[in-house]
Amino acid sequence: MSKTAGTYLDCPMCDCEIPISGEEDPKDEIFCPYCETPLLLKKNRDDEFFLQENF
Repeated sequence: MSKTAGTYLDCPMCDCEIPISGEEDPKDEIFCPYCETPLLLKKNRDDEFFLQENF
């Protein structure tokens, strides 16, 4: 099981919590279910996942 399974990441546009299943890979595109912003799943230097706008 992935470290992201069962976690939530905040949408950088509307602060909605987006559930992450753990099957996603870095650089996968995810859409916010509330504001429908396209987002990229990324990792920082500490191996923590975050979402970034993908315009």
